[in-house]
Amino acid sequence: MHISAVVISTSSSAVCDQFWIGGNDFDQTGQFAWVDGNSWTYSNWSPGQPDPSQQCTSSTARTTGLWKTEPCGIENCFICEMYMGGMGSTPPPPTVKPTTTTSMRTSNVNPVPT
Repeated sequence: MHISAVVISTSSSAVCDQFWIGGNDFDQTGQFAWVDGNSWTYSNWSPGQPDPSQQCTSSTARTTGLWKTEPCGIENCFICEMYMGGMGSTPPPPTVKPTTTTSMRTSNVNPVPT
């Protein structure tokens, strides 16, 4: 399951009722994906949602946590994805399988007639 974000506290965001969660259906109407291109394996739509006339997703993270679609130009607060290590951490480096490289020197000698 791909979780876009986890809300720990929104107490400093008292004016935020809706939060952009990073999902849209820009590529194909009704087929929502995260902004990083990952498809959804989980959704938490409010009753009657998603609205097919809207493309961007928000959440009432401070109350029900349910999702809805809204016009993309609406000003909302936002939720960002963070790595498990917390603030300032970086993702682990990619795992690289060890490889073996071999080389062989060859030469082509043309005999010179004498």
